Amino acid sequence: MSTTDNTYKVDFNKLVSWLLPLRLFKPKLFALCKALVSPLSTLHADFIVYRLQKKYEIEITGQVCKLERLLNDKFDADLRRIYITDGEKSKRKYVYSKNELAAKHIYKDDENKPLYIYQQSEIATTTYHFIVNVPLGLSYNADVFVSILSQFKMPSKKFKIVTF
Repeated sequence: MSTTDNTYKVDFNKLVSWLLPLRLFKPKLFALCKALVSPLSTLHADFIVYRLQKKYEIEITGQVCKLERLLNDKFDADLRRIYITDGEKSKRKYVYSKNELAAKHIYKDDENKPLYIYQQSEIATTTYHFIVNVPLGLSYNADVFVSILSQFKMPSKKFKIVTF
């Protein structure tokens, strides 16, 4: 749906005037009908706000640019100084047994390049997959910051918040 979608646009005053028969169209009765419809109008306005909020949240994914947009919209809307960098990777090691003195290289048949075998723990990041950089002067609630970030990041990813 586009942002200019008028599907949910309802003018309740017009609706009351359209549904009220002409023979009953008196000022007092019209005012009473408008008063009866006003709670529905309030609920409708709340629904529109809720719909826009959920539509915004649906657009947020685990992508770095989307997470940066979310965090800057929530906590630093004016200057937009929050950014995300990659975590540090650990160094990879050759696979060999303890009784051997040197690493054994494995080559593919069709090429003379080594094929290294690693365990998942050796190629994974040491502690964090990404780092969220927050300016030092920015005041924010750390618990809310972490909960919002945890809600929208990929479940297997770990992060660290660093001030600069």
